[in-house]
Amino acid sequence: MTEATSSILGHYGAEDLVNRIMRALAAAGYNTVSPTVEMLNLIDQLHGGGLNSTKVQAEMAGVAKDMRILDAGCGVGGSSRYLAHTYRCQVEAIDLTPQYVEAAVRLNELCGLDKKIVVRQGSVTDLPYTDRTCFDDPKRT
Repeated sequence: MTEATSSILGHYGAEDLVNRIMRALAAAGYNTVSPTVEMLNLIDQLHGGGLNSTKVQAEMAGVAKDMRILDAGCGVGGSSRYLAHTYRCQVEAIDLTPQYVEAAVRLNELCGLDKKIVVRQGSVTDLPYTDRTCFDDPKRT
């Protein structure tokens, strides 16, 4: 593991992310028994511009219904959930931080999108896909 990777993992490696997210939503007055993508969109877009940026980037990239998408650096999976929910895309998501991956997987399950989104831990500088792949791994692990 490189020093940069260790530094990133140390900085972003927060514990209990799903419960922290649910507590924040509950404190804001939301019923967190059955969270929705729309509810999570309020806090799960971990990048500049938030949900509006995700929407603009999806439009600029020409995302269309049923596309296969790679969300590189997915964080807790906000953009992946937006794309899977809005466009019915099949999403492969990857993030370096194991705690983010765990949170993304759990939030996807809570929203019923775990069949549309596969999340794995790894580096975007060393993607676990062959060149020119269309995420053709039949096991999708």
